[in-house]
Amino acid sequence: MKTDEQKYYRPVFKEDISKTFERKIEGKTITIDTHKANTLCDNVYISDKVKLKRKELHNFDMQVRKAFDMLGEVETSGKPEICIIPPEEMRVNAIASYMPMQNILNVNSAYFSTSDLSGLQENLACPQDGLSTILHELIHWQDAKNYRAKFGSINDYFEYCDYLNKIYAPKVEKLINNGYNIEDISEYAFECLKDKAMDEVYNEYRVSKLLG
Repeated sequence: MKTDEQKYYRPVFKEDISKTFERKIEGKTITIDTHKANTLCDNVYISDKVKLKRKELHNFDMQVRKAFDMLGEVETSGKPEICIIPPEEMRVNAIASYMPMQNILNVNSAYFSTSDLSGLQENLACPQDGLSTILHELIHWQDAKNYRAKFGSINDYFEYCDYLNKIYAPKVEKLINNGYNIEDISEYAFECLKDKAMDEVYNEYRVSKLLG
């Protein structure tokens, strides 16, 4: 039995495929050495500083596939590379973050260290649902995918954000005019409304509708 358990929980990698990612933290570029995970999504890389059990990786793989399915993106091409990295290589308090210019979804390994994600996601829509953060970031990915299909690559991040805000500002305005209380979605959505980050507001609204 012990041998079976050890086999089941052993981290699983796809052959010996390694890849290096770069990420900017507080203005400094850091290098992240990873190995490709053996997942059905076939786009997950694990930092050499992160140790995951096979069951944790499998459950995450299923969650990601479920999120893609909810967005109608099961068979799509151009999926992001998903890089699982330690907390020190993430932004402060971020569980995950999508980088549209690089098409990379970074996931904080803290995501795997707790059975209850509601504390980590308390400011987000549907914090009790383990899919909340992943779904939120994959909506960002879907926005970027649609942008690339229309305009090509994303070369200017701020120009891209301005484009999204022009699309989502009327949608958010319509919600408010119809009596929708943005504060009821999440604390994060309300803060983004004050900051006029309308894509983030509508992103949280979509999460609440998909998971609510």
